[in-house]
Amino acid sequence: VCSVCNPKDLVTYCRRNLFFPVLQWLPKYKLKEYILGDVMSGLIVGILLVPQSIAYSLLAGQEPIYGLYTSFFASIIYFLFGTSRHISVGIFGVLCLMVGQVVDREVTALPMNQTSQQLLCDKSCYAIVVGSTLTFIAGVYQVRGEGAKMFFMEIFLIVLQAIVHIGFVTGASFTILTSQAKYLLGLDIPRSNGIGSLITTWINIFKNIHKSNICDLITSVLCLLILVPTKEMNEYFKSKLKAPIPIELVTVNSFTQDNDTTLWKLIFTASVINLSSVFLLV
Repeated sequence: VCSVCNPKDLVTYCRRNLFFPVLQWLPKYKLKEYILGDVMSGLIVGILLVPQSIAYSLLAGQEPIYGLYTSFFASIIYFLFGTSRHISVGIFGVLCLMVGQVVDREVTALPMNQTSQQLLCDKSCYAIVVGSTLTFIAGVYQVRGEGAKMFFMEIFLIVLQAIVHIGFVTGASFTILTSQAKYLLGLDIPRSNGIGSLITTWINIFKNIHKSNICDLITSVLCLLILVPTKEMNEYFKSKLKAPIPIELVTVNSFTQDNDTTLWKLIFTASVINLSSVFLLV
């Protein structure tokens, strides 16, 4: 017991008896060599995750704050327990889309005999319960599958991975575009569910397109005109550039800074949710 009280012995004890990989690589961290790049990467990714997290949470049928929670706590947990330097930790658009389908289906089935205020609270609370339960069960099945060494499932996924991945991602991308179109235009239309929901959503969009919010529309167009060409330039000139142009960071800073002009205040009011939709598409 006394030997464990020694700081060095305590670290050694944790390494051997507890699974904390951070205790292995953190003492070997080269501060002068890595700190500048890590700080810049952390700032850029952290700032970009704010609008993306808001958009992904809306895609999953949750309140925007839960998207921020997911991005923050997932990174903290992986910092302590992760073993790979190349894995991408955070929320994923396709998974959020799949969770959103289940959440919408279950929330729609709620009884409608409560008052409007109680119903709003119940729907918000019930949505996060459904999402949390779904992700927990998926994690349990994944752990069980890894423990049982589901060889046949792995072979099946390897054979059909390319075909299924291309088809599913293409369909999911169009579905994500459809779900975010109303935010890009500033339209307040109900979310469609079930078979033919994509067609129903686009019909509702075109029926209400004359009600588009001009501030949302301006923000969407300006962001797309800035982001898309610059991202293509980064890809084309990546061999000549020492570092890619952080256009996402510049765009977020430009469209969310405070300004005294009336027009800019209107655009700023619309930019928070709208920027999240644009970054989700780009």
